[in-house]
Amino acid sequence: MKSNKNCPYAIRRLGVLCVAALLPITAQAQADVSNLIDLLDNTPEGSWVKANTNLISNVWTPSALRPLLNDGRNPDPTGVIGAWSSFAWDSTRGDLLIFGGGHANYAGNEVYKWRGATRQWERASLPSEVKQDDMRNWVAFDGPLNAPSSAHTYDNSVYLPIVDRFLTFGGAAHNNGSSWEMATSPTTERRTGPYLFDPSKADPNKVGGSTGSHVKRVNPYPDIVGSNAWTNRDFYSNANLTGLPYYFVNGCTAYAQEDGKDVIFVGNNTGGGTSLNLHKYTINDLNNPLADTWQVIGAWWEAASDQTACAYDPVRKILLRTGSDSWPFVYWDTSKSGWNNLNVKFKPTDPTGEFPTLLAGTNNMMYSCGLDFDPLLNKFALWCGDGRVWMVTPPAALSANGWTIEKQPTPQGFVPDTPSSTGVLGKWKFISNLNAFMGLQKAIEGNVWIYKPVGWQRPGGGTANQLPQVSITSPGNGAQFDAGNPITIDAEASDSDGTIVLVEFFDGNTKIGEDASEPYSLTWNGATVGNRVLKATATDDRGGKRTSNSVTITVNGAGGTFTLVLQDGVNSYTGTRDANPSSWHKTRKTGVASQFLDQNLDYTILVKFAIFESEGGPVPNNATIDSAKFSIYKSTVYETNYNLHRMLVPWDEANATWLERSTGIVWGSGGGNAAGVDYLATADATLALGWNPGWATFDVTSGVQAMKSSNINHGWRLRRTSGGSALKYFHSREYTTNPALRPKLEVTFTSN
Repeated sequence: MKSNKNCPYAIRRLGVLCVAALLPITAQAQADVSNLIDLLDNTPEGSWVKANTNLISNVWTPSALRPLLNDGRNPDPTGVIGAWSSFAWDSTRGDLLIFGGGHANYAGNEVYKWRGATRQWERASLPSEVKQDDMRNWVAFDGPLNAPSSAHTYDNSVYLPIVDRFLTFGGAAHNNGSSWEMATSPTTERRTGPYLFDPSKADPNKVGGSTGSHVKRVNPYPDIVGSNAWTNRDFYSNANLTGLPYYFVNGCTAYAQEDGKDVIFVGNNTGGGTSLNLHKYTINDLNNPLADTWQVIGAWWEAASDQTACAYDPVRKILLRTGSDSWPFVYWDTSKSGWNNLNVKFKPTDPTGEFPTLLAGTNNMMYSCGLDFDPLLNKFALWCGDGRVWMVTPPAALSANGWTIEKQPTPQGFVPDTPSSTGVLGKWKFISNLNAFMGLQKAIEGNVWIYKPVGWQRPGGGTANQLPQVSITSPGNGAQFDAGNPITIDAEASDSDGTIVLVEFFDGNTKIGEDASEPYSLTWNGATVGNRVLKATATDDRGGKRTSNSVTITVNGAGGTFTLVLQDGVNSYTGTRDANPSSWHKTRKTGVASQFLDQNLDYTILVKFAIFESEGGPVPNNATIDSAKFSIYKSTVYETNYNLHRMLVPWDEANATWLERSTGIVWGSGGGNAAGVDYLATADATLALGWNPGWATFDVTSGVQAMKSSNINHGWRLRRTSGGSALKYFHSREYTTNPALRPKLEVTFTSN
């Protein structure tokens, strides 16, 4: 970047890193994002477009103007995006604003913005010098009432359109990893914040605080003045507010407007622990902080307490946040309030089984995701940093049951490719100016991705093709059919700006037929026994496609003999559960591991299948079991002999360890090794495994018959009886390279 005569002399002396001063921007009711809408016009629905035309590193603060870390290092500003950060969308100007760094990553408190009108990154301020106060808190050089120190912001940044300010609650502040704090005397201190940044005062060549607070380590740079863009709301000094949070580490925010006021729902740590409670913060008068209100909305109860992201549905009054892989979502009903309004954890239903399989095969996936609400589709959108987007739909009557999640169609073209190790968190927002979502990734590049959801509505209308509408009208969800009988599938399809040219019908991802004229219908013969997931896809005369709702039906055996293979990922089956407790790591949870380990008696291999309808499996409860074979794939060499024993006690895939079979419930002996207590002493089957990798198949006919007879199914454990002591590996249900090598149970039965 060439030097520019509009830059102050002090900045021009730094040469190529000079950034030209910005012309003032007048806040408008409607930001100019026409070029971004043009991008979306040419992007297929359910796909991504990369919008930035320069890199954020092109406009980074010059090295000489960055504050040093306390160990003397002068890192570049990668921490602004890379270190547990969030952005806010200035809907008035059409700009992305980000402030970050924090803790031990980056000491600079400058703000950066990506301007939608130009698709270019710009710097919105220069950083403050930092110092330690009397209580050794790291603060801005002109004091914490004038500017914040840098901080990890998690999902704690939000734009307030009514008062026209960027607001950040911070999180892990520079060099303390906790809340912003300030000395009130040489021997006392208290918390401070949150901070507001005025976007109308953005200037790349002014320090964000007061004049003279910039970094002077190399030269005095007298031409640099203060923009006074930062103000400290300092609600900890407001005697009218009680129950204020201890800190905002791992916290989250969601915006709403109520009675013409900016309202922020805040997930925060009230008592100094890691559990999030929910409050509502209202700025009633920008010029009078004492008029702010802070209200308790809900309390934490038995949910994930790690980093998270929040989103708000203002119509149904739902505050949804991400949870853990075991309980991926948590919600509060915000029509209620008070400490008795406890959060509710839940697992959404995915008819394809893909989402629970994905959770089981990863490590802390939900820890990394961002979440926001689409008010046009009335759905929550989940993004975890790669090309996939999931839509979460609440039930008609709010409860822990009835939530669904559906992965959106495979995107066309380029997609975000590398999830951040620190998580997406607040770098995923619904952009009202675009009716689309925006994601931010890559600490050096600052890649701004825009996601065009299926069912996108062009802001302001226009001539873009409107996608068709399609739904399955029959059969209904949960319908039952006998195998061998034809199944009639009916669909309705329409197109508001054209005609329907084809409706295709699918069993899962397998096409089973099509119809090109109304009424759209298919008679399906040959449906296999089990749960089937039906969908329809409509194509209009301009190539637009939309996929219908999913309908799950059950095909039962009808007086004949049938053979089913129960294996995760095959025919929509998702009923396998497994774990591999280890004596070497007695508290480690292994339900998400992609392989089992076995050596001597140091590990336990546990596998369970949902077999009968009463437990979520496909085999009719009244069927006669003719035969059953359990198979597990050994992926390494070495000969060993094994017994397969039925388990006598229930165990929890997500929480089973060497010490406990479920949270707080111990085994009879470590690793479930107590014969007659943890497992049946008499083996269902015995097998001598050969040297080479391959399938180990056990005849478990008597075991499955006993499960049906007793109505008890806790699965099996694989127990080594003799052979070499070398470490051996088996594939688990989470094995992704070749799903056909996951554990399987083949059941042959006669339907009665």
